[in-house]
Amino acid sequence: MSRALRLALLCAGALAALYERTSSGRGQHVDVSLFDAAFSVLGFGLTAALNGVEVETVPGNRDAMAAPGNVFPKHPTDAVVYALIVRGELSLQLENRKRHVYRKGQLVNIPKGIESELGNLGEEILELFVVKYDYDEPK
Repeated sequence: MSRALRLALLCAGALAALYERTSSGRGQHVDVSLFDAAFSVLGFGLTAALNGVEVETVPGNRDAMAAPGNVFPKHPTDAVVYALIVRGELSLQLENRKRHVYRKGQLVNIPKGIESELGNLGEEILELFVVKYDYDEPK
């Protein structure tokens, strides 16, 4: 059985229980082996390591299993965005201005409708809290 199929089956039970709770209001008991779930996630990298195979990562990522990321393409914001940096560095370029790096403890404000490109260009994992506030501008 493929890794993706195992992960899908593990998630299907939880999703079915949530759907049942939403539709009937009654909770469900889901019995999932934590070992099986963890082993499924580690399967590819663990198998490669045990067989002496070096795993190539996707460019722009530090993990072979994660989808490409680290930088969101430039796009206009659809709301006022506030981001509090908890760990790592957030790289942000607004419109055609110079790129700025925000670090742990800093609060970032991105106005609505501004072209922005943001991401993690540092070595450390980036953790942040994001709050989006959408409002209608007065006419």
